[in-house]
Order: sequence, then structure tokens, then C-alpha cells
Amino acid sequence: QGALVPDQVIIEIIRETLASEKCADGFILDGFPRTVGQAEALDAILRDLHIKLDVVIDLAADENEIVRRLSNRLTCRQCGAVYNLATNTLSQDHKCPKCGGELYQRDDDKPEVVRNRLRVYHETTAPVRTYYAHQGILRSVDGMGTIADVQQRILNSLPGNRG
Repeated sequence: QGALVPDQVIIEIIRETLASEKCADGFILDGFPRTVGQAEALDAILRDLHIKLDVVIDLAADENEIVRRLSNRLTCRQCGAVYNLATNTLSQDHKCPKCGGELYQRDDDKPEVVRNRLRVYHETTAPVRTYYAHQGILRSVDGMGTIADVQQRILNSLPGNRG
């Protein structure tokens, strides 16, 4: 329905994950933190683990484009692969090219739910940008364009990358 998972649940999952061996060489958090409270909790976790947060990437995109992209997404029930009707050529029967499984639209990707997710974002997540901007680690990246273009912009925004 587009609602957020309670902070304490997410924070404990993040704490356990960041403390695990699989994050020893670094990590990328996608979609977290979503609230200033989560950002503050993440700072405390990172302090406890003696980890420095290098950069926070904020992808900026037109809201109509976000709705279009997400509402065109189909997911395979069998293997979990994700396809986009706007960028992937799929068979008429909407079978997964990878495994032949059924492709379906997740409830979270329906236009009305995406719009609600964007409303929640503006209310609770947008202040996180200010939080990290004050720390000097926020990089705003234009999220419009091709996947390759956006990927290159992200790479160019990383510390130590000379573009």
C-alpha cells in the first residue's frame, strides 16, 4: 500500500547486516534511510561499528516519469526478474524471458500506490536530503535518461572519481 516499515524493525535489520562479514568490504544501502530518525539511528550504528559513511546519492526524477517507470514494471513470479514494458521487449503472453514464469504487476507498482509512495516520500524522506547535505556527503544526481547515463552520473558523483 506504499506505507513504510516501522523504524525499529528496519534499524535492527540494518544493524545486523552492517555488522556481518558480508559488509566488511563496503556496502550500498538502497532506499534507506527513509526518515531523519532512521538517518540518526544509522549514524549511531556506524559510529558503534567504526564505519564512515562516504556518500549519499539522491536520484532526482520527474514525478510523472517515476509513476510511468514503476507502473510499467513487471516481475516474474518464479525467478523474481524485473522487466519494464517501456524498455524491454516482451512476448505477447508476458512470460519471463529468463525462465518462462508468469510476469505480473506488483501491487506496489500500481499507479495509485506509486503516487501514495511519492506523497509519503515528500512527507518523511525528503528531509533526509537536508540532513545529509548538512553533513556534506549528499550528492544529487539527475535520474532522468537511460540507465547507462544515470549509472555514469552516479559513478561520477562518487568520492575520488574524477569523472
